Amino acid sequence: MLGEITAGLLSVSCFYFSGTRSQLIFSLSLLAFCLCFSLMDLFYHAIHFPIFIIFAIYLSGISFFYSHSILDWKSALFTASIFYLFSSLTHSFGCGDVDLLVLCALLFGSWRLGQVIMLACGLCLLTYPILYHHKVHQIAFIPYLSVALFILYFWH
Repeated sequence: MLGEITAGLLSVSCFYFSGTRSQLIFSLSLLAFCLCFSLMDLFYHAIHFPIFIIFAIYLSGISFFYSHSILDWKSALFTASIFYLFSSLTHSFGCGDVDLLVLCALLFGSWRLGQVIMLACGLCLLTYPILYHHKVHQIAFIPYLSVALFILYFWH
């Protein structure tokens, strides 16, 4: 029930904040993407990679064809190399988190990626005392990344 109410409120915010039809299509698609993978991460601590790739190609296509924005391939490749290496060495990030960060770098560039990471970490730190109290050992980070991405997408 809470998920449906949240999705409904976020959809209304997409209608409110989107200026053009192409922005509305992109923001609703981004919302569906973020909600889907946030729920996967919350319940299973994993994402289904083939579904992720389909969504990522769809979002990239919408961004490129409707918004006429240039996809930032250099930033995405740099992000992929750094975060996959960091993830494999430290095991502190999941591959789903890194996949979302690479997609964020591709769609929005490295400057927005840094902002998303900082805001997501701040949001996680705000909820950490609750998670610590409930003895949560593995934090689902994609919901934090998704919230940060949406806040910064509509703020811009």
